[in-house]
Amino acid sequence: MANKNPDAAANVGGARRYSGDVKEFFDSFAASYGQGRYFELRRAAVFQALAPYLKRASRILDLGCGNGIYLVELCQFGKPYRPVGMDLSEAMLCQARERVGDYANFVRADAVAVPFKANCWDLVICSHVLLFVKELHRCVADIARSLGPGGMLVATTAPNLLVRLRQLLGKEVFAEFDRAATGTPVAAEPMVSEEGYRQAYLDAGLRIELLTPHFELDLESSLRSILARFAEPDAVKRTLDSVQAALVGRILLPLTEPLLIGTKSA
Repeated sequence: MANKNPDAAANVGGARRYSGDVKEFFDSFAASYGQGRYFELRRAAVFQALAPYLKRASRILDLGCGNGIYLVELCQFGKPYRPVGMDLSEAMLCQARERVGDYANFVRADAVAVPFKANCWDLVICSHVLLFVKELHRCVADIARSLGPGGMLVATTAPNLLVRLRQLLGKEVFAEFDRAATGTPVAAEPMVSEEGYRQAYLDAGLRIELLTPHFELDLESSLRSILARFAEPDAVKRTLDSVQAALVGRILLPLTEPLLIGTKSA
């Protein structure tokens, strides 16, 4: 079955081992990225965990801001400086501008060449961004350079929904689900280990802290919604039957969204 929707890979819930052009990849689903209950719950958990840090930060950069869903939340903090959204995809930035208007500023740039002077950010957020960066150490070092004394880099470290699903379902059932959802079986593994992220932070001179926000996902309704967008009704029913048999009555899936925080020395 051919892939019916180019945003399938992202909307199922995590990064793929993508070897093509990242800009074109994200341009293709700028309007719909971040939609769905999984993303909504994940964002809520992240902002709840980051609330104390965000209260202390005035100059905030959403690096890899995508279509601006995180910026909507950031704009509500009423900071003296407008948050800045940076992304490589012009299509994503267009969507972000439409979503938040003049409440944020925008910059089009590549994460491996952060175009900001030293000591200009209190907090930089990278939500599911660094796993797409090929030169991770260079990127983190450049972000660290742009942080002010005591400034923080906050980044997600794992595409956890796909990883958890594969653990729960087993290889064969997960492959069936993946084919129905995206049209082709693909790897569901992080491109960089958490240790890899930690080492990049340490090499950049950042002090490390790990936050692990928790949330729960209603499996049946969430997976049905994912499948219904990309698969025919017969395929949806057949796949859900296989998934439910593998889950043995499980209704809620506990998930985490690991956040690695790196703080620059004051």
